[in-house]
Amino acid sequence: MAIPQNVVTYDTFIDDQSSKYCGASRYGKADILHKTAFPDGADKYDVVGYLYATALMNFPTNFILTSLSRESWDKESNWIGYIAVSNDQASKEMGRREIYVAWRGTIREAEWVNDLGAVPESVQPLLSPGKTVFHLLEFKAATGFFYMAVIHFF
Repeated sequence: MAIPQNVVTYDTFIDDQSSKYCGASRYGKADILHKTAFPDGADKYDVVGYLYATALMNFPTNFILTSLSRESWDKESNWIGYIAVSNDQASKEMGRREIYVAWRGTIREAEWVNDLGAVPESVQPLLSPGKTVFHLLEFKAATGFFYMAVIHFF
């Protein structure tokens, strides 16, 4: 399955500030795989959750694209991706359960600036305490990923 090659196309993100859905995904969880770059994966994977980012209070407001509509769906967050899980049939065929976390691409100038300043941070606080096979390795992630929220995961 080639799901990692084309996970989200740029047109999936609504960047029209006159739309009340500005900052949201153009497609619902049931349709996103059919409507984006890999319709063949739509029958093998289920999108189980969307990822949203919010700007921290000390960030300028241009880091989150907001709707100018009074009926805006959200004023403080933007859709940034989804979580897809292989269904039972596909998992049986592959001999494993696959889980993909897909982020949309960087499309706004403010996002590029933010990406350039990303600092790796230890993920140790997120790991289970005690020795594991990973105890000699230092896993890191960009600081901002600790502040992401998964909305409607189930």
